[in-house]
Amino acid sequence: MTSAFNKTSFRYTSFTKKYVPFQISTTHFHVTSTDHRGHNRIYESKRSKSYLFELDGITPNTNQTHLKIHTNDLLMSTYPITYFSNSHTLNKKYQISKLLTHFFRSQKVIPKRVQHKYFNFIRKSLLSRITFISNRTSHDSNNRTTNTFFYFTYKKYRFHFGIYVPCNFSRDGLCCPIPSPIVLSNNRASCNDHQKWLHNSPIDTPQMPKFSAATTLVFNKSQSRNGIFTTSHRTGVSYRTNIRTSLINKNRPAESMKNIYVKQYSNLTIATASTSTYSAKTLLKQKSRRNRKLASLISYDKHPEDALSNPFRLFNIGARHHYLVHPSQLLKKPIQHVKYAHVCYKNIDNFPLPSYWSKSRRPKFIKESDLVELDMSDGSPSPSPIEIRTPRPNDTLVVRSITPVQDPLSEIISLIKAEFISYPTKFCRSYDSPYTHIDLERIDCYTNFQDEFHAIHTGQPINTLSSMITDERRKILAETATRVLSYKSRRRKFAQKIKDFKLDLYPHIENCDYLIFRAGSLKRSSNLASSPTTLFKHLRIF
Repeated sequence: MTSAFNKTSFRYTSFTKKYVPFQISTTHFHVTSTDHRGHNRIYESKRSKSYLFELDGITPNTNQTHLKIHTNDLLMSTYPITYFSNSHTLNKKYQISKLLTHFFRSQKVIPKRVQHKYFNFIRKSLLSRITFISNRTSHDSNNRTTNTFFYFTYKKYRFHFGIYVPCNFSRDGLCCPIPSPIVLSNNRASCNDHQKWLHNSPIDTPQMPKFSAATTLVFNKSQSRNGIFTTSHRTGVSYRTNIRTSLINKNRPAESMKNIYVKQYSNLTIATASTSTYSAKTLLKQKSRRNRKLASLISYDKHPEDALSNPFRLFNIGARHHYLVHPSQLLKKPIQHVKYAHVCYKNIDNFPLPSYWSKSRRPKFIKESDLVELDMSDGSPSPSPIEIRTPRPNDTLVVRSITPVQDPLSEIISLIKAEFISYPTKFCRSYDSPYTHIDLERIDCYTNFQDEFHAIHTGQPINTLSSMITDERRKILAETATRVLSYKSRRRKFAQKIKDFKLDLYPHIENCDYLIFRAGSLKRSSNLASSPTTLFKHLRIF
């Protein structure tokens, strides 16, 4: 910090060194509409030029402020210029002052004398325009309009200065980038192409939900191929970031992947004395900061000190922490706040999605009529034949197991014990006395449950006419029966289902001795038992 003597006030004034960088760039917009009357005159580019200032612009994924000037002056340079401030937070008055300074430096028609004369007037008018826009958008009871700009002339040159307010409508599936000349209540704004829908919309038009706005923002960034070039003056590095859609196999459903978008880091560039304007002292500080950051990552992963000499280990550390360590390295970081599980079951569809990540994407099943059976056996007997079929129209392979090597029900314990059924019926007769109606209902429930499992296991239609099937259960069974599951998945699902079923019917079953039966060994029959020893011979169990 230095000090200087101020002769007018007879005191010393301190000057703080400016070290916080921020950028100001220019963005062009062009409108082909022929109606340039009234508030749409800001789109006129022959007789006048428009300059709309965008405030509070925060560059994504960085702490660097990026201000923009939206103009229809195609001769104005779009190359960003870096300025420095002594504060990380820039108020609106300071931002407008810097934007005006950037504008006066870029133009060539207004002399210095006129710039100093009208600088405070233009800045005050822009600050007042921010207040007007805020007051209009906060109201919710009328359709009155407020302009986002004002008129300024110098000799034969005409300028429109204003505040940038984006259009609320979409264009070709993306947010409309054309600035809006007017604003209405309830935060309504539109360009000249969408004003016909703006006045027809109801007054109480709700804003886009936060999730839909965030999803739309990420989708728009994924459509841009240029990416964002980020520069860190503290560490002296620069890299490019892009938002890309996750690549999936066409034969693989989107539900099996979690993240729709990923963020790519690439093109790492380290500042040197020949490629930058930094002083030698600044370059040494930047190098020490980079080494300190890398040492902290190595110590966090508990790697030895020789990790710096091992490029493979160093690349793994950088990939784990999403930190570029080499110019040829490419990192991908999943975007966590937009997942397929979040958007798949949303009731509203006011946000765009990539083509093959649509909500209607489901596994594509092949009809039985389109399958051709191929015999791939080697002639030797196999206890578990595998049926492999290929569809006629394409080359997709479908492998289905007919009979597993291990019996799926060989280890399932029977739910029926001799002590539970005290009276025999025509299904299980013991020459003493018949069963009660409660035992008959229980046996019928067991049989229906077994039919359900066999239908799911073999892929056959489920008997939806049984008494234990409800409307909600029928939908779940229909989905489960048509889903292609592996042998382990089917067995795991049935094991969990039968466990809940046992505990529901017989809470004290854990204290009993179970009888083990093999699947398919017993069938339902109305014949009587041949002897008292085969009491459960004709009872179909699991």
